[in-house]
Amino acid sequence: KITICKVDGRFNPVPGTEKTFHVDTLLIAVGLSPIDELYKKAKEYKMKVYDAGDAQEIAEASAAMFSGRIQGRQIAMALGKQCIIPKEWNEITSVLRSKPGGKKSMSVRRLTGKVYPVIRCVQEIPCDPCTTICPKHAIKIEGGVIMKTPSFLSDVCLGCAKCVLACPGLAIILVDESYDSKHKRALLTMPVELKDGTIGVGDEVVTTGLEGGKVGTGKVIAFRNAVSQDHRRIMLLEVPFKDRLLVAGFRVCEEVKIEGGEVVQDGDIIICRCERVSKKEIVKLIRAGYRDMNQIKAALRTGMGACNGKTCTELILRLFREEGVDLKDVKLPLNRPPEMEVPLGVLAGMKRR
Repeated sequence: KITICKVDGRFNPVPGTEKTFHVDTLLIAVGLSPIDELYKKAKEYKMKVYDAGDAQEIAEASAAMFSGRIQGRQIAMALGKQCIIPKEWNEITSVLRSKPGGKKSMSVRRLTGKVYPVIRCVQEIPCDPCTTICPKHAIKIEGGVIMKTPSFLSDVCLGCAKCVLACPGLAIILVDESYDSKHKRALLTMPVELKDGTIGVGDEVVTTGLEGGKVGTGKVIAFRNAVSQDHRRIMLLEVPFKDRLLVAGFRVCEEVKIEGGEVVQDGDIIICRCERVSKKEIVKLIRAGYRDMNQIKAALRTGMGACNGKTCTELILRLFREEGVDLKDVKLPLNRPPEMEVPLGVLAGMKRR
């Protein structure tokens, strides 16, 4: 089981807000650092090297790919090839690396009795595939600025569902008001990324709103596969007409029973997941005067796991700050090749079968 709770402005648990869930598996994705060890080591040895993607900066995937285009041309130019790097490319890269902006309230442009998209994209992020995929160019971003949120601005929608398939955030649903006016039913065309057999045609599902709350129920009418997608499919869902603008998703499992929980003691929090080193163990060394992270590494094995310190390094620096230590006085851990796990047989010179 896992226990979650609210945190205050300094990320300290707020007592009384604990909730416990019984789960089988917990996936953790918290904190990312650039994978730049080899780049820095090469620079240290005065080698001519280039970095791109996540070795340059952790950002949205399109930013990583775009930086690769720039660096690829830089490399070609260094090899004597004639290339041009448009001036606006660096500006585009900067925009793509922008942090999420503010949230906006959602608005819907209804086409009474017709098909139209409901776009639940409420946070400003660098993303625009829905604007480029629409054959009628009916979805536009305010001022053409990629950081703004998209809107459906036309009086015509072909109902092709290309925007539904293209949206990385599964935030677009097509509403068909003309589906069954006699029985006051609407048809929703929505994206699904579920294992085959999870739900089937004819099944009834619990529909949910933008915040996950229950809206009502819907009936699965059909599924459609897309040649351009290997995991995403289109699902046609029949819902009551009154629910057509409220449904943002659906539930495929029973509602989880939430229990009261107890937050783990602060000192028992695991900082280095690979080697199972707790916060209190590291804080004890910091208070004892340790200022060299290599010393902490030697004493506790922090940073010696499979992630090569990618998770715990930033967290340990945070502990130094919490203890009032100026990071200028902290020596970072050394990065020594090899940078990846290497089988012992390779180091021993043994032939691998």
